Amino acid sequence: MFANKKKTKPHPVHVKSNWQPPVQPSAALEQYLEDTKLEIASMVFHPQPDNISQGERAAINALKKNDTLNLKKADKGTNTIILDTTQKIEEGFAAAIR
Repeated sequence: MFANKKKTKPHPVHVKSNWQPPVQPSAALEQYLEDTKLEIASMVFHPQPDNISQGERAAINALKKNDTLNLKKADKGTNTIILDTTQKIEEGFAAAIR
């Protein structure tokens, strides 16, 4: 059943097909795509205001640049975990042992 190196030709399932599905025009789909393109083109985008203060932004950037710390997302939710780099390495070793 499976193609292996001993056989001279591959199994029929492994042969790549050249079949191309026929084009089936859909007036409803074409109209929807055209309406969507027009709606996107007419949108006006405004810059979003920052939701944290400049001091908080500076603190986050300082944490990101600190090589002794490791920032990672929590498994669930939107929390961020700050680990010492040695803790992160130990966590990786513990996961590798399991």
